[in-house]
Amino acid sequence: MKKNTLAALILTTLAAGQLASLQAHAAGQLNVWEDIKKIRWHQNRG
Repeated sequence: MKKNTLAALILTTLAAGQLASLQAHAAGQLNVWEDIKKIRWHQNRG
């Protein structure tokens, strides 16, 4: 029983880490997209 609990805990931790990593990656991509939009907007104004 203890082994199974430990394995489940490790898997849960790994899954949570992967999710956090994916969210950070998505946030980074969103920031890049926002920067591109700002640059384009400034170019269009100028």
